[in-house]
Amino acid sequence: GVCIFDSFGKYNIHRFMNLFGKLGIKHSVIIDDDSDKTGNKLRMQQDVNQMIVDSRDGQKYRTIQVGSQNWMAQNLNYAANGSICDSCELYGRLYTYETAKNSCPTGYTLPTLADLKILKSTVGYVNALFSKKGWENQGVDENGMAIIPGGFFSIQDGIIKRRGEMAGFWSITDYDEFAVRVKLDNYSSDISIGSLKKQYGFSVRCISEETSINSKENDIVIDGRNEKILETITIGNQKWLASNMDV
Repeated sequence: GVCIFDSFGKYNIHRFMNLFGKLGIKHSVIIDDDSDKTGNKLRMQQDVNQMIVDSRDGQKYRTIQVGSQNWMAQNLNYAANGSICDSCELYGRLYTYETAKNSCPTGYTLPTLADLKILKSTVGYVNALFSKKGWENQGVDENGMAIIPGGFFSIQDGIIKRRGEMAGFWSITDYDEFAVRVKLDNYSSDISIGSLKKQYGFSVRCISEETSINSKENDIVIDGRNEKILETITIGNQKWLASNMDV
């Protein structure tokens, strides 16, 4: 492998990362905590450029280290029963929650709500996750996640909607008929963490079990009236909402 120490800023570093990635060279990048031109703190990032092989079907997936987390850097394309394939060689498959939660390769899992919050905090803004191609608002793919706009499967219409405009991914965290999802949209700068009914079809990005944060299912409730996620705390033998209601 190749290890580079570069004190000239993250933009110069990314030139090396892109070059080595194209050449298939494993590499590590370490940056200091200086500020960039916008005054934002630079984050330590290690791009291990590794591939995993799904033993079930032999498909290969690139993985990426983002902060403390190790993610699959491609959408899952495992042909699980009930998954939806439409240009799945490009976009991966769409999965209902019940199908998605058991579909990740060995050693990987759906992210928890806590995992999504860490990713959002680490990345900061949506374009950093967008792939450089496929979006109306061109992404910068700052962390190597290369998220593509695969859209979602609508249970009302039975069709795939908003392909080319948005990407959605399931979390393992659920409550009753709802599950937590993250959404990235052409028309919003926010990395939106919310919930939706489990019958919808979303893409899947798996996180390494070694870097995933386990969280109890009863740490949240989801208000079915507005699909808002409400976190809870336990005091003694009582469970309380951790914030005021907003209906």
